Amino acid sequence: MRLIFSFSVIAALVLLSACSTKNNSFRDQYRWLSGQWKGYNDGTTMIESWKWEKYRFEGTGVEIIGNDTVFSETMYIESFGDQAAYVVIIKDRSPIMFHRVEESENRLVFVNEHNDFPSQIIYQHESDTALTVSLMAKGRPDGAEVSYQMTRTK
Repeated sequence: MRLIFSFSVIAALVLLSACSTKNNSFRDQYRWLSGQWKGYNDGTTMIESWKWEKYRFEGTGVEIIGNDTVFSETMYIESFGDQAAYVVIIKDRSPIMFHRVEESENRLVFVNEHNDFPSQIIYQHESDTALTVSLMAKGRPDGAEVSYQMTRTK
């Protein structure tokens, strides 16, 4: 009986260790996103804050015109098996999920073909203090997009 109990405890520890390693790998892959970022586009200020929480990155985003917050959202980047997803939650709306279609050391691309705007979200890591966020419209060959050159503030 002790042997079975000991085996069960060891198996549980190995499983937890594997999950922890997977989470650490996922966290390290997106670590450059952590912190607070601020950017401007055509009179609009965009602020995004990202941090690692247990098993995913959690973020908030706001757009400000003058002194008014005109838009706010909660965002998550989370691993579902071997696929990463970007989830957006906007007040009084259902969550919107974007799946990762491209990833490199300095670039993340998430897509949701069923969402008109944005249908594609691109994060380009320029340096430790610079990031470009581009929001692309669905089916627009003219490259309709909104881009923010973000600077790390924290």
